[in-house]
Order: sequence, then C-alpha cells, then structure tokens
Amino acid sequence: FNLTTIFGTRFFGSFIWKLQNSFNSACLSTQFFRNAAPFFWQDVQILYFEQLQRLVEVLASQNQNFPYANYIRNLHITARTRRTPSKTRSPELKTLLYNLISIDASWNLLTFTLDLDIRDCHEVSLRTDFFAKMGHSLEQVSLHGSSPFCSDALSFSVGEYCTNLKKVVLESRYFHGYGIGHITEGCALTDLTIWCRQVTSSVIISILQGRCSQTLQFLTLKNCDLDDKPLLKNTDPKALLLPKLKSLTFIQLYEFSSGNILTSAGLLRLLESCPNLVELELETTGDSSLINDASIFNIIQKLQKLEDFSINNPFTSRLSFHHLGHFDVTVEGLLAALKDRPEVRLRVGAFDSIMSY
Repeated sequence: FNLTTIFGTRFFGSFIWKLQNSFNSACLSTQFFRNAAPFFWQDVQILYFEQLQRLVEVLASQNQNFPYANYIRNLHITARTRRTPSKTRSPELKTLLYNLISIDASWNLLTFTLDLDIRDCHEVSLRTDFFAKMGHSLEQVSLHGSSPFCSDALSFSVGEYCTNLKKVVLESRYFHGYGIGHITEGCALTDLTIWCRQVTSSVIISILQGRCSQTLQFLTLKNCDLDDKPLLKNTDPKALLLPKLKSLTFIQLYEFSSGNILTSAGLLRLLESCPNLVELELETTGDSSLINDASIFNIIQKLQKLEDFSINNPFTSRLSFHHLGHFDVTVEGLLAALKDRPEVRLRVGAFDSIMSY
C-alpha cells in the first residue's frame, strides 16, 4: 500500500515520497523496511476521510508483517469529507472512529489530536470508553472542532483512561463541566487549555480543587461563561489553590446571554489563587468593568512574583487608532501601578513599560 496516503511525517515526508514507487515495486528489502518502519509511522496525520478508511484497514488487518500501531507515537485526525449537500458521510465517519479505537493493538501513543468539523461529522459520541485501549500511554490530548462528536462523553473518557496526561486542550462548544471535571480530578496536568462557552465559574472552581491544582503550570481559559458570585463565594483568597501555576492566559471576547457577569472583582479573586504567577495575558474588549486603572493596580500588587503582564484588545484593528487599545485606562494610572513594582513589564495597547522608564 502507499504509505503517503495514510500519514505524513515532518522528518521523512519527502523521503517517503521519493521511495514510494521503489517500495511498491519491491526494490526495498524487507529488512530495510522492518528497520525503517518505526520512523515512518512515528507521526501519523489523517487529513481526509479516505485516509482514515485506509488506516483502519491496515491496522485491523490480520496479515500484518509489522505491528504498525505499536510504532505510532503522534496521531492527528481531521478526516475531512467531500461535504456534498446531497450525501453526507457523517455516520460512516463516526463508525470509522469507533472501529479505530476498537482495534486490538499494543498502542504506545504519546499525543492524540482530534479536530472535527460539524460539516464532516454531526454525530454525537456517547461512548465513555473511547480511550480505553489507547489512553494508558498518552501524555497529550487535544480535542477541537465544531462537531458534536466532541462531547462530554469523550472528555470523560480522557479523564477515565488517560491517567498519565500532562497536557490537555479542549476546544468545543459541546464540552460541559462533567467531563472536564473528571480530567482535572484524575490527571496530574501541567498544561490545560479550555475554550468552551458552556464552562462556568463552578467548573473553574472544580479545577482549583482537583488533583491537577497541585501540578498545573500553564492555564488558558478562552471565552468561558464566568460569573463573579461563585468565585467570590467559594474561593478562599488565602488558599494556595494553584501553587505551581506560572502562566495564565485569559481570553474574554464577548458577552453571554446567560446573564453571568465577570468583573474585575471576580477576576482578581481568581488570580489570588495563583500567588506564584509569572506571566499573565488578558485578551478582552474595552470593558471598563474588567480592565481599568484600579484593576491593573490591584493585580500587580497582589501578584508579587509577576514579571510579564500584557493586555490586548484584538478588535483594535477594526477601530480607529487608540494608543491604549480602547481600554478605560490612563498612562498616569499605569505608571502608578508600576511605581512600587518597576521590575514588571506591563503592556497595554501601544504602551510598554520598558519604553516608559
């Protein structure tokens, strides 16, 4: 079979392309391929539906000369279909994914990425054993996309079977707190990214109280539906809830219809749980209830180990130029916040404290 139709590898891609005809015509010895196979199969990238079909056929074959599944370390699946309105392959794609995880093989995966578009798969995954066979060795899992296949059942399976995880990325509107909480309670994560508008302050509090709270070093929260009340009520500002967290990226770009409101008070309470924070990045609109002179001052004074603090408004390119990114802040207020902490690099819009001293 043609290896280039199944996978791509950053190091051997061009080499494989040149050798494919030689391999198919048996010009390469079996011993050579036996030695090279682990390198060829190390990084597998499935871009299209047909490639996933072929991969499942090969791995499920009973006549394998080489245990290909054992060689795979990094598996990335997109599996795009032809997207014709008259015919959808969504049910077939779901079946193929289930067939893949059901293959009886000695998986030794290190990273697994699933990035599904709703135009390719509009089926919901209900299996909580998705990672039962391949999850034991995984160190990194990324689940992305607009497809409802990326459901709570899928994220629950991550927490249930991927106990050696270090990095998790969850980016889908269909993730709620159930699966995410199971991951943070069962895995000693060092890096966590959540981008889901169904995630509320209660989910964030469960993260602060889970097993990963003692190991987490990098945390990214994107467009989560947070509210002041649970944060102010259920988090103790004196407790070192995330003692090892070094970097926090917080992105809030639009309001939610739920009625939940996050202000600078709730944000500050969340940051108080990260006393050893070194890098803080806030990406938001010019909402004065979240970013203002007083909130910046309080954040810098509370986080005594902070070294780099950046605030960015991604919508400024669509607006008239404003040197402070259309935030309700003043240069005088920013300088006052740095008066006792000149070692902190503060960036707001075009303002950079390095250039101001």
